[in-house]
Amino acid sequence: MTLQEFFSIYSHIHVCHYNESFLYNHITMRHVPQAYSIAKFSSQMMSDCFFEIVQIDHRFYRGDPRYQYSPSRFLIFRIIDGQPYYVGGNISTSKYNTLKMNLPEGNYYVVGILDWKGEVYDFNFSAYSESDIHFERIHYKDNPDIISQLLKSYIEDQSSAKTPSKNKDFVKYEQTIDELELKVELFMNNSNTKTLNLKKKIMKSENASLLNVVPTERNELQIKIYPQSSTAILIGSLNISKPFRYHYEDK
Repeated sequence: MTLQEFFSIYSHIHVCHYNESFLYNHITMRHVPQAYSIAKFSSQMMSDCFFEIVQIDHRFYRGDPRYQYSPSRFLIFRIIDGQPYYVGGNISTSKYNTLKMNLPEGNYYVVGILDWKGEVYDFNFSAYSESDIHFERIHYKDNPDIISQLLKSYIEDQSSAKTPSKNKDFVKYEQTIDELELKVELFMNNSNTKTLNLKKKIMKSENASLLNVVPTERNELQIKIYPQSSTAILIGSLNISKPFRYHYEDK
């Protein structure tokens, strides 16, 4: 077989890491557009771990011209003293998205985000580790604001609170996670009784995508935050080789 023949048959070459004492576990995940998938898992020992998102190979969709690999991100959170803390993540624009981490014993969550604009597809998330890791799915519909709960401690540690209105119960945090090309805006309602209704008009978007909220037909964001709760807006770059900008104004 010539080199050209090899390339015509195999579009991707994936070099595997093999360790006789490691175990492979995986979960099939899917989420609707402008959403995310979440699973929880535990590690019984300190171990190196290879986490990976694998999207369905394009050869399975040769009859579907719309199919293409989506930008993919995943975030790993460790639970410490009952609080979740962001400990690592990765971004990729190819079929594979792989990250090696040193994983202490403990309980964890993983958030997977794929930026599909139309049809959505399954993807596989796996762990290859000396610890026997089993994933348990967290249903998005039952936990629509869990991403803000997971990010809360990390964002509070990394940035300062802002009060964007005269309402002192309304607090906003902003933080960019550079390694994920991801901007997080966290809104908190500290009131015990009042529900906050936010309306934002999208004014400018350059190489940016809303990853977990859907604008209205008028290009507006409408967000409801109940008492003593929070919500997060995730904004990611479409092309990781270029800067991204996103701007909206209060209605």
